[in-house]
Order: sequence, then C-alpha cells, then structure tokens
Amino acid sequence: MTQHILFILLNRGFIKSCIKQYVAIGPDGASTMKKLKRAKEYIVFVMLMSFSMMSLFTSGCSNDGTTTGDSSNPTNPEIVINGGAAYATSQNVELTLSCDTGNSIVDMKISNNPDFEDALWEPYSTTKTWPLSDGFGTKTVYVQFVDEYDNFSETAEASIEFIDAVTLRVSPATASMSVDETVDVTILAVDAKNFISTNLILHFDSSIVEVINIVTSGSGFLLSDAGVNVVTAVKDYDNDAGLVTIAVLGQKLGFTGAQGDGIIARITFRGKTAGNSPITFEMSSDHDLATYRYAENEQGFENYPTLVYNGTVTVQ
Repeated sequence: MTQHILFILLNRGFIKSCIKQYVAIGPDGASTMKKLKRAKEYIVFVMLMSFSMMSLFTSGCSNDGTTTGDSSNPTNPEIVINGGAAYATSQNVELTLSCDTGNSIVDMKISNNPDFEDALWEPYSTTKTWPLSDGFGTKTVYVQFVDEYDNFSETAEASIEFIDAVTLRVSPATASMSVDETVDVTILAVDAKNFISTNLILHFDSSIVEVINIVTSGSGFLLSDAGVNVVTAVKDYDNDAGLVTIAVLGQKLGFTGAQGDGIIARITFRGKTAGNSPITFEMSSDHDLATYRYAENEQGFENYPTLVYNGTVTVQ
C-alpha cells in the first residue's frame, strides 16, 4: 500500500477532540503508540500512514475537520480582587474567578501581564491566592479560561491599588443584638509592618448604643510576633458624646515595630433602643490616622498611612 507523508497543522481544539493517539517511529524503526497531551496551541504532526488509516485517527471529527463538541466560546469571564476592594495592603491578594459556558471550564491561566508572558495553564478554580507584581501602585491581574472542547474565553481583568499602609478594621463589619443585650466589637490591625503607635478616635451613635467596657488584654496590640512590645496607653469612652479613644505605643527601648495582624481592643456595646449605629474611625485626612511606624531617621519614626474599614452595630 502506498505510504504518504502528511503534514497537519492543527489547533488545540482539533488535537484534543480528534486525535487521541499517534504512532511514534524510533531510530531503530520500532513503532510506539503515544497518547497525545495538550502542550502548545499549535503543533505540527508528521504522520507516516496510508490514507486508508486516516479514519482511525480522526474518528469523532466532522467531515469539514472541526470538532463535534460545542464550539461556542465561554462568555462573561470575570475576576475580582479581594472581594472588589479598592485598596490592598498585602502583596498577596485573593482572586474570585468565574466564567459562563455550556461546557465545563477545565483550565485557566492568570498573569500580571496582559500578554500572559510566562503564564501556565492550570486547573480551573473559583478562588486563588495570587501575588501582585512588585512595587506599590495600581496593579492589574488578567485571566483567561478554556473549556473541555478548547474554546477560549476573552481575557478578563481587574485592578486594585496596592498601597504601603496598615489596615484598621471594625470586626465584625456588622454586629447585631437586642435592646439591653451586649455585643463585642473588635478593632483589628492587619498587615502591620514596623508598627509602633496609633491614636484612635471612634464615633458611635449614643442614642442607639452605649459603651460599657473596653478590654485590651493588658498588652493592647496583640500581634503574633511582637505584641508584648506594644501597650495601650489610653482607653476611654464618652457615652454622651459617642466617642471612644484608644492610644497604643511601643514600650521597650530599641523597639523597631510590630509585624503582622493583631487586636488593638475589644469594645463591649449595650443596646439602648432599636436602630443602626455606625462605628467609624475619625480621620484627619485620607489615609491619615495619627499612626506611626519605626524608621531609621532622626526621630526614629514616620507617619504610617492607614486604611480603615468602618462597621455598624444594629439593635433590634
């Protein structure tokens, strides 16, 4: 039977759906059946075979050489960074990923570059921890999806402002209780780097709630690495004015700042009447909360930009 040399340039969809295996001819003339693996978007196959055997390799393909699966591309690819937050204070962020398709999404690739340079395909997941590119500023992350028939989605992207700041937040963001009951609200510091002091003023609606206690657990700023080096200097509240004042600062000589996440204080509120009381940080200006960190300068400290997340206490 006459043998023919057939050069086929195939896209990934044809390769995956139509060609499941091929015969490799070694230097000694021995033949070995190989399974086809997806490796590159375009692969040149050289097959030495008779035309009569071609049907064995192309079973499952239509007469025009296209795949028999669903050829519609995935739609509505989406990527969300840190739940849609405007700012990030840590280089590692959390991605939420999704894409619509009539088929199963099997792979995705993620990159900090729009051309996906050095990006690798990986199994699809709805969430992923991802490192932003180095340096502070606006960061954009890109994603593309592919389904089981190798139909590709459009590229989706999302951006976030990576800032050199410590995050202070009210936790939980929404707390609830009944009239005359109490609830604890925690003031957290997140992603602290060389933290040495802060002076917090919190506002609440004194017609809805009142403060009955502030607990700082002795050391105040309870960080995993160096909490014992930071103490609460002031903790006070004014239920007439609706104010809480908490000041924490480094205690030990030579202290170069605390690192990581920790608790500044726990505030116990009592419900007075039904309604919502915002719990808000008082800011002197954008990202300025009279917070300081260690610095190798004449003063030994510098202003530490602060990102705040306020909360709400609901009385039912």
